[in-house]
Amino acid sequence: MEEYIEQDIARGGNADARSVVKLIVQFLVDIMDDPVVAEFDGDRAAKLDRMLPDITNRRNVPQDHAGSLAGRYRYAQKHGWGDLTRLTEARLRNGYHNALSKFFGWLIERGYYPHPKPVFKHVSNDNLVSLPRDSFDDSEIEKIFSQPLFTGCLSEKRI
Repeated sequence: MEEYIEQDIARGGNADARSVVKLIVQFLVDIMDDPVVAEFDGDRAAKLDRMLPDITNRRNVPQDHAGSLAGRYRYAQKHGWGDLTRLTEARLRNGYHNALSKFFGWLIERGYYPHPKPVFKHVSNDNLVSLPRDSFDDSEIEKIFSQPLFTGCLSEKRI
């Protein structure tokens, strides 16, 4: 992991994307007892893929369990889903699945991973669907940008 981070920094990679890779790889290390990369075969990758939808978001998780994805996962497994919510489907697909794919691609490229590249795609019907974001229409944009903040003052007396 450290080598991946060093190389990504040297290549000028995106810090946000790097932090997601670090977060999900740390989950893999914590939840699967720090497996040797060469021994992390397709069956273990499939098991990890099935675990990802059961990671809870931080809301209603006690602070001592909310610091890591593994802590949140274990808390949900132990205490049930009563007032907990799962991650969104978009967070799984666009965040964790993509980050794992990128990391395993890098492992294969470096010759560290001797198996076919695992595919991470599992989501649960219980994972929330992201709501579409509300966007401004043209008249709202025009109204916002016609305000004095953007157009300047009307006279010296109104500075």
